Amino acid sequence: MAEQLNVCGKSYRILRLLGHGKGGYSYLAEGDGQQVVVKQIHHEPCDYYAFGNKIEAEQRDYERLQAAGIRMPQMLAIDPEAERIVKEYIEGPTIFEQIKNGTPAAPYLAQVRDMAAKAKAAGLNIDYFPTNFVVRDGLIWYVDYECNEYMDEWSFENWGIRYWKRTPEFEAYLKDHTPTVTIREERVTAEEYIDFLKRTDLGSQYPKERFGERIARLVNTVSISLTARNEQGLLVGVLFGLTDFAPPGNRQAPDENRSSTGRR
Repeated sequence: MAEQLNVCGKSYRILRLLGHGKGGYSYLAEGDGQQVVVKQIHHEPCDYYAFGNKIEAEQRDYERLQAAGIRMPQMLAIDPEAERIVKEYIEGPTIFEQIKNGTPAAPYLAQVRDMAAKAKAAGLNIDYFPTNFVVRDGLIWYVDYECNEYMDEWSFENWGIRYWKRTPEFEAYLKDHTPTVTIREERVTAEEYIDFLKRTDLGSQYPKERFGERIARLVNTVSISLTARNEQGLLVGVLFGLTDFAPPGNRQAPDENRSSTGRR
């Protein structure tokens, strides 16, 4: 992923990936000293949803939700050519994260039901899956702009509520979407480790001055590392171990007392 993304001629520095949905990738970014979300539309296949023009749909849905009175982040910019959107960043945990970590969503049910009533009055359904709702200062925000024509089948009470507590449906989703990670010993290249640091925001622990040079020097001292890779082979964790500078007879296996830079 590029370190900078341009939207309507303005450059934004990418800090980390926030999420990947059926419509695009959302990144936490910074521009003019302000943190925002930059969404890059993608065209990956989705076997359960039919798309038209995605960038036009984002604009249209935003306007419909705004008219319906749904609490959501402000759209700050839209670039149809680059298929990118800039929106206000709502900092806080998602309802999904709270449920997963044992915090009940019950205190927010009245708020989501109020949103559902407003959406229905406008002839709409929003996507009630709990990853789409962020809690900030006691209020929930619908952080996705997706909406569809109202169908009772997909209302909050008939569909969404199934995922707002630890139901069998929630547990099944959690099981199906828990990433498989492969652990192995291998040498990591400087380029791949730099990409990992940028994607996970761990690079902030290193001085910005000569960042690439410093990381290359660090990685080049390592002969063996334990890596964690997801199902796509993307690096998601590193435990640095043996170094080239250690005498062969004195090398030790990696353990918790040795350098663990970048360990997640």
